[in-house]
Amino acid sequence: MIIRSARPEDAAAIAAVHVRTWQHTYRGHMPDAFLDVLTPEGRLPFWNRMLAGMVSPWATFVAEHGTGIVGFCSVGPSREPDMPGVGNPGPSEPGEVYSIYVLPEQQGKGAGRMLLDVACATLCECCFSDAILWVLAGNAPAIAFYERMGWQADGATRSEEIGGVTIEEVRYRRSLS
Repeated sequence: MIIRSARPEDAAAIAAVHVRTWQHTYRGHMPDAFLDVLTPEGRLPFWNRMLAGMVSPWATFVAEHGTGIVGFCSVGPSREPDMPGVGNPGPSEPGEVYSIYVLPEQQGKGAGRMLLDVACATLCECCFSDAILWVLAGNAPAIAFYERMGWQADGATRSEEIGGVTIEEVRYRRSLS
């Protein structure tokens, strides 16, 4: 397993992992009709934009196994307006893990752990004191994974409409020092 920085030419593979993991992970949490129409081609413009303009402290990493990308993780400054220090990287600024997805058949084999380790190290190198991430409240496997990795729910929640349904998310936090 190799973890490396994503390159613009990885956009199609990342889009494919993104869609496939959403369709697997969120089945039963989001409407099937919404998940069934997701396509890598539909996500490709987003990933083309993301990877073309990525500069520190924003970063995306991929996990490669064999001949292909099996997972990815994106990080950067917190997008939360209620967090202290937002906009000024430093001791009070939180970083954020925006996304982390690993193909279902590769889960439990170390890719997620390695991606999250690189993500946290990168945020620390960019002078963030701690990091946050959001997880679907009903996603027990992801919650268990984050807690094994030292993340803790910090009490914040949010509701978001996706696919015509309201989903509940829980914020997790981890010190980077």
